[in-house]
Amino acid sequence: MFLLKEYEFRVYDIGCGGVKEEVRISRSGAWLIIEGAVNIPDPCHTIKIFPESKIDDKVLNIHIKATKAKVICIQCIAHAKFSIRINVFYLRQQFHAQKIRLSMDYYVRGRSAILYNGEVEI
Repeated sequence: MFLLKEYEFRVYDIGCGGVKEEVRISRSGAWLIIEGAVNIPDPCHTIKIFPESKIDDKVLNIHIKATKAKVICIQCIAHAKFSIRINVFYLRQQFHAQKIRLSMDYYVRGRSAILYNGEVEI
């Protein structure tokens, strides 16, 4: 089980208008930084992450799911931009490796998409 003790997750922009669903991965000091954007049904939704690790396989899965927020809003196709920062030293301690496979997927209203599936150096 992967407990994200050493991470920051934030959704920093929710608004009308669709975007290209994608993630960008970079390093900044002791942080693995994942920035991305996904489409959501409307601005009444937000996104949450559900991490899962497979230590023996050196795989970190991050599942992203759209969830209904308790707000009043207009109806439009919307987007959510997000940032995840994970402490690299924590990942190295968990996985005992310099490289892992990172897999990110997104679920919304019965639709799923793979946002990223590849090796990352930690």
